[in-house]
Amino acid sequence: MVSFSCALLSGALGCSSKTTTRATPCEPGEAQPCITAAGCDGLRSCNADGNGLSGCVCTNPGAGGASTGGGPSTGGSPATGGSGNSDSGTGSGGIAGGAAGTGGAAAGGAAGEGGAVGEGGASGADGGAGTAGLGGNGGLDAGTCPSTAGPAMVRVPSLAGGSYCIDSTEVTNDDYAAFLTAKGADTSGQPAVCGFNGDYTPSSDWPAPSMGNLPVRWIDWCDARAYCEWAGKRLCGRIGGGPLVRNNNETNAGMSQWFNACSASGTRTYPYPGVYVGSACNGVDFGSGTAIDVGQSAACEGGFPGIFDMSGNVSEWLDSCSGTAGASDVCNLIGGSSAVGSTALACGSLTSGARSQQAPTFGLRCCAP
Repeated sequence: MVSFSCALLSGALGCSSKTTTRATPCEPGEAQPCITAAGCDGLRSCNADGNGLSGCVCTNPGAGGASTGGGPSTGGSPATGGSGNSDSGTGSGGIAGGAAGTGGAAAGGAAGEGGAVGEGGASGADGGAGTAGLGGNGGLDAGTCPSTAGPAMVRVPSLAGGSYCIDSTEVTNDDYAAFLTAKGADTSGQPAVCGFNGDYTPSSDWPAPSMGNLPVRWIDWCDARAYCEWAGKRLCGRIGGGPLVRNNNETNAGMSQWFNACSASGTRTYPYPGVYVGSACNGVDFGSGTAIDVGQSAACEGGFPGIFDMSGNVSEWLDSCSGTAGASDVCNLIGGSSAVGSTALACGSLTSGARSQQAPTFGLRCCAP
């Protein structure tokens, strides 16, 4: 994990200078990337007692192939429509990118019954109760994610089984304007730590009528939380619900919704495969010098298909704060912005700001549930 001070991003704005590092003890449920003896990218999980890690299990055997340890499950073989790609995140009735029949190959979570049709894919024949690999998502499709407001959501698998949803892009100016119109002057219903927050309006570059598809900026943690709640979602936090422990598990793919989605369940350093590519996502080497329209760079897709700009453009608030005093509490953001370079654009790159702080590089995306 790399941690950066907010002052590096917007020193002229009086950001808190908080540079932090943390130890990463083995926690039950934690997963770490590894390489098997056969050369396959894999994961090893922390034992239930926290005293050690399991052997390396292959998670990316290649398109259409079964994961290490099994061929087709006893429930049924892949449908003629084509098996899922373990690196793409598709499975039976999976998200856009191809669909596999229920009971497809590979060990992992339980398959959906029959598999719903994923966008762009064909439905598979109804198999038995087979098991789906890491690339599958148990037959859930994007239609099960909240769709009341904001960016369309993408459903992604979690390491412990099951899945959750995350916004496909950062929240835009147009998205946020709809929230402000709906709320008006009403700022009620906020938690006690946001009692200071009497206005959700961005502190600069607002209104933004000609910049509707740019990510909203100049918002504080309480603004971001309120927007996600209004949209029927929540600020990305711990898988299964609740906040993350600040500077402890934001970069654990088994615990963090945001990091799991960006890193393809802990198998990637950046949202895309391989090493840093300066032209892929909107950081310093991209050359824009500022935020760009969400989804503009097709190369900045991943860790799972259909998710964009998890590296660069704007840093995104997490449900990960220290303290309960209110405005002065320190909260973390993740993913880097247009103002930073290679290391700070990794999925595990963190920066921080006061709960009440607004800056030109601070934005958001939401998760559910």
